[in-house]
Amino acid sequence: MLTAIARIGELIKNQGKQTDSPKIKPDTEQRILSILLEYKPESNSTKFLRLTLEDMDFNKAKQTLLDFTNSKGNNPSPIAALTTPEKAFRKIQTWFKKSTEYLKSVRDENWQLSEQIANVLKTEEKTILKEINSKFDALKKDDKKKKTVTFLTVKISGDLSNYIIGETFQQDPMIPTKDNAELPKSEFFIGDIPSFKSCALQLENKRTTRSGSIGTCSVCGTSGVKVFARTYIFQFDTDDKPGFIPGGFNKKTNWKNIPVCEKCRENLKLGRDFIERELSYKFYDLNYWLIPQLMTSDNTYLHDILQILSKSEVKKTRVEESKKKALTNDENEVFDILSQEKDILTVNLLFIKAEQSAERIQLLIQDIYPSRLRQIFNAKDEVDNILTGVPFNFGVFREFFKKTDEKRRDNDLDKYFLTITESVFKNKPLSYPFLLKFIMTRLRKEFLKLGTDKEDKGFYQLTQKAFLGVLFLLKLGILEKKGGQTMVERDAESILAKYEDGLNTPLKKGLFLLGVLTQKLLDIQQRERDSKPFLKKLKGLKLRKNDINSLFTDLRIKFEEYKALTPVEEWLFSRVSSYLLQGGENWDLTTDEVNFYIATGMSLKNEIYNKIFKKEDVQNA
Repeated sequence: MLTAIARIGELIKNQGKQTDSPKIKPDTEQRILSILLEYKPESNSTKFLRLTLEDMDFNKAKQTLLDFTNSKGNNPSPIAALTTPEKAFRKIQTWFKKSTEYLKSVRDENWQLSEQIANVLKTEEKTILKEINSKFDALKKDDKKKKTVTFLTVKISGDLSNYIIGETFQQDPMIPTKDNAELPKSEFFIGDIPSFKSCALQLENKRTTRSGSIGTCSVCGTSGVKVFARTYIFQFDTDDKPGFIPGGFNKKTNWKNIPVCEKCRENLKLGRDFIERELSYKFYDLNYWLIPQLMTSDNTYLHDILQILSKSEVKKTRVEESKKKALTNDENEVFDILSQEKDILTVNLLFIKAEQSAERIQLLIQDIYPSRLRQIFNAKDEVDNILTGVPFNFGVFREFFKKTDEKRRDNDLDKYFLTITESVFKNKPLSYPFLLKFIMTRLRKEFLKLGTDKEDKGFYQLTQKAFLGVLFLLKLGILEKKGGQTMVERDAESILAKYEDGLNTPLKKGLFLLGVLTQKLLDIQQRERDSKPFLKKLKGLKLRKNDINSLFTDLRIKFEEYKALTPVEEWLFSRVSSYLLQGGENWDLTTDEVNFYIATGMSLKNEIYNKIFKKEDVQNA
């Protein structure tokens, strides 16, 4: 994966298209809480004024030097995520102490301003911290609701013409202004002052080169070069967490962990910036990076692929054409575009979660070939034609693999959802009982709403989605299919042919049609009595084998009581009886499977009856 990212970065560097890309996270709102200081040139003094709050944007991210931040205490820039006021404030205090020392060492006259800021932060510490704590309490609740990250930094008000060279007033070329005019400013971020920006860069270089040794780069394979332990580009490579790492926790030997040379580190940074900006996507409420990787050395082809996949007009046109074939809920999804390529290209999907200033890898799916994507879309095309108005996408599985309890604040089933995702993309076997366990847990909850004032279409819609998901996995060959005897009822077979992958044994077909009859009776009761007392016979969808015969008998009696036993129902009862008998005495289905097929039949009752009434020979049976 790192090699692929570095190759992308090298291509961008060689084309001269690299741009600064501060860490603006697409999935979170970011804002700046500034300690505003006033500088008076006439007395050459600085004092604390107040706190200011504003939204982060691309330009401000550069001005605050956000691009140099990391989650640890030795930040090379004076900005820190406001996780706790004291911790963030200490980081900024420490930075200005280091800045003063560095500027003195290089004989930069601006060390005086740095020293003044450091002194104000020390003498006014209690006052500043009191205000930050007060603001922090108000922001904390709002930040959690909106997924907002607040950064603490320093801002200076006043005439800083003695410290600032004209370049500061040049507008970022990516941010248009009227006539490209100079920007009149009276308040400045630290990154607006060249001396401080230079200091941050030097501290960054010092940090990345402190634990190096001569060795072999793990990215490009070059031997006899100076390599370093950490990239400081990704916040998931670390030297202070337990793990199976050759360098252990000895700072002198941790360069062995992920040895990277300076050239590859630069390429990795450019590659990450491009991927995060152009190839990052939503996957329901998760996020992933799509990292293309070539099996040849043809950089021209890689350039063409990146041009197609980046957020360009070419991509917009092709994405618009592919929306009907989307596998996810991201309107910019490119899987259909990639499926049209040759197998000299593979893609890696890196699911990554931002946690404050850190990053956590949730899943890495490597080496997905375009031919595999074509197989996935072929399976989608087949199942999309089975249930009218219910197209397949990964949202089908997310319905059942998100939270064990809707009242939970955080999702606790992400791991299982990603397990299914990996199985689909990598053709890995998936346990049917594992899948049905979670499907039936959700369906039982929705089932209990039937016959109450909370009843809605949720149970039936969810059951159809579950069945569609099972059919999709069966089409891909991920779920093991258990074969059965050949059926003799040709009429029933033609009606159920659409679902043959899911209903591939007599027993499954019998349970499915039993569910159809059950829902028919519930509809009759609702119409006649405005209630559904027969629901209690289903035991909350926890029926066992011994309950099925009783259910069959009770259903038939109720149809007779309501005088609703038409030739169609007689025919359905005969088919259910025949199928269940062919299922034998030793059922190879779990309780979840038994109830899943009954629930599926209930949800598809209307479709089955529509098919039946199109067949005159069946109606007359």
